[in-house]
Amino acid sequence: MLKAHGLSIHRGGRQILADIDLALPAGQVTGVLGANGTGKSSLLAVLAGELRASAGTVTLHDQPLSAWPAAALARWRAVLPQSPSLQFDLPVETVIGMGTYPHVHRAGKTPAAGTLAGRVAVPGEQVPAAAGGTNASAGAMAGIAVAAGNRPATGVADAWTKATTPAGDSLAAGAMAADAAILQQVLALADVGHLYDRRYRQLSGGEQQRVQFARVLHQLLLARSGPDEYRVLMLDEPTASLDPHHQLTLLSAVRRLAHEENIAALVILHDVNLAAGCCDRLLLIGEGRAVAFGTPSAVLTPGTLRAVYGVEALVMPHPVHPERPLVVF
Repeated sequence: MLKAHGLSIHRGGRQILADIDLALPAGQVTGVLGANGTGKSSLLAVLAGELRASAGTVTLHDQPLSAWPAAALARWRAVLPQSPSLQFDLPVETVIGMGTYPHVHRAGKTPAAGTLAGRVAVPGEQVPAAAGGTNASAGAMAGIAVAAGNRPATGVADAWTKATTPAGDSLAAGAMAADAAILQQVLALADVGHLYDRRYRQLSGGEQQRVQFARVLHQLLLARSGPDEYRVLMLDEPTASLDPHHQLTLLSAVRRLAHEENIAALVILHDVNLAAGCCDRLLLIGEGRAVAFGTPSAVLTPGTLRAVYGVEALVMPHPVHPERPLVVF
């Protein structure tokens, strides 16, 4: 499990976060709420291994996060930043295919878009003992291709390139079918199948956001090797550019992946009602400190909302889903 204890962040002589404790259990969606500039994105960056804390510890399976090679981290956690930037006008299939890169053995060159040339670690790479019991050096595997009968559904461009696979290798054939199924699952969850043949720069901001969501899902779901495989999905304000339908669709997909695929999810949101509907637990941050942590009903109270946002709020049972709160500002 990914755990943080006593996290503090200072930047430019200013304290961003102070004494934050948080664990991300598999099978749950953890939401982070707070006003602008309270350190939510900085917290996510530290937990993702992209930013060092000024104080405190972050561990994965009781090993320091800093002990894990970057390539290994990319195979168990996927991060969707607040404003994904892509300057090149690439096909959508290529952007989604970028999610395969952490799982691809590359012999000095980048594979074709959508190709899985072996879901393995970088040769010679050492991972901490806790990842699998002993330190292990990963080796190369045969390339993985998708047979014609297992390609994505009609209307989806053929992004899969055939690779050399030993004849009659039933394990490789099974991997082919599994990877094709993962791509179809990703396209459906992100609702981007109809965009697959388009150019990324020609899409609207909301469509681009959904393509980026598909990319990180592709990255994360390819990592699965068993029901107990620990994986973390980290999303920084993923609904900011989406219409109401796709806001609910995206968060429903996150909740489903957590509960059905046993993924640990961390989601930063601003809409407290979306957070109440999606998240199993909420961390409410005010002025860089944890104000409340627990279930949505326990966290979203008039007092805590006043303390964090400086506004009055009515909190009542949701008329359709009474088990969760509805906040009216």
